[in-house]
Amino acid sequence: MEAGSEILSNKYSVQPWTILVSKLNPRFPRIWPIGGRPGENAICSSEFQVFKPKDEKLYGYLYFLLKSNEAKEELSTSASGTSGSHQRVRPADILNLKINLPSTKLAEQYSEFTMPNIKKLMANLEQIHTLETLRDTLLPKLMSGEIRVAV
Repeated sequence: MEAGSEILSNKYSVQPWTILVSKLNPRFPRIWPIGGRPGENAICSSEFQVFKPKDEKLYGYLYFLLKSNEAKEELSTSASGTSGSHQRVRPADILNLKINLPSTKLAEQYSEFTMPNIKKLMANLEQIHTLETLRDTLLPKLMSGEIRVAV
């Protein structure tokens, strides 16, 4: 996470219960679940495609579908670019993934089963962010001797 002013490209609005899919180098998939409170005026770079399921009951299914090897392979195949390290997928290619879909009821059951894992993942990401901020605040003060730790 960073300030919107740090994002030099165009930006997309990030709404609650969306999923961000990186368009850059799809062979290294970066799929980010966004929970119920992404923050006021949350945005992301246009290097991500923003997905929102038509029904929140399908969130878990959509998240793991986008993370699947099948999706990764199809996106990698459709990527193009100037070098192997700078491949991009067009939004149309992401939106036109060819994947066999189960019934809505089965997808909802899958989502219900997987949502605790996704919520735990989001909680872990939030905790990591908190710990990184704490480290970045305290480390310079420890190194300069401004604060000391008793041993």
